[in-house]
Amino acid sequence: MSVPNEYFLPTCWAVALVVLSLLLSKYLHKRNVACGNTLAISLPPAQALVTIDRVLADKHGCKLLGKEEMLRIYTRGNRGVLKAKNHQMQPWQELPVVIIVRCYSEEPGRTHVRMTHLSWDGVSMTLEAVATFCKMAKRECLEVRQQAEDEAARAASPPAASKSPDLGAAYAALGLEPGAPWADVQAAYRTVLNNYRPGTLAELKLPAHLAELAVREGNAKAAAFRAIKAHYSAQHGRLSGMNGRESNQELHTSS
Repeated sequence: MSVPNEYFLPTCWAVALVVLSLLLSKYLHKRNVACGNTLAISLPPAQALVTIDRVLADKHGCKLLGKEEMLRIYTRGNRGVLKAKNHQMQPWQELPVVIIVRCYSEEPGRTHVRMTHLSWDGVSMTLEAVATFCKMAKRECLEVRQQAEDEAARAASPPAASKSPDLGAAYAALGLEPGAPWADVQAAYRTVLNNYRPGTLAELKLPAHLAELAVREGNAKAAAFRAIKAHYSAQHGRLSGMNGRESNQELHTSS
């Protein structure tokens, strides 16, 4: 089946353009490639620069060439690499580059960063390699932003709850509802002191194992009181109505 003449020439031109573009991307080389990316991170400038250094120097093996107050210049890679035909020719870390980082702040606690990746002078790249170069540069910038956001989130998060006492259980140990007034907490603890003091337990003439169990229960209630007291003190400052000796009292079995 023959192709009509009116379609033959356009088809040939289209095929020729495709072949030409493929050849250019494979063999045409470009020097002094620069890829710039701008990102905003939720950290003040000084902390942002520390985070950027942690990613570029610690994770990607960059060396600091120079710095000013809001400027950092890094380099890395094998300067013996003079040509980059495609991204499979050598690992990204081996490609010789210069990375220029500029920070500026337009609002408190937030920093705008301009990161520019420059190919080392003398390195030539195919168009395919240039596209990969810019893609990897952008990925590195996104990694910096992710690291910065993770650090900002950790700084804003409250301390781990596991390190604080279980106040709900503490109130329950004293027979109170969570958030009961301080006066009610004091009254409940005085009841504990009266019911679980050694003299009171001795009058009950309990078997030894039950007496020991009662002492442990009383000390658990005393510990619950101290946890609530510490919480109240942190929230409201110094508390009145219970001296230190009473609040720290431990119960013991009588001999």
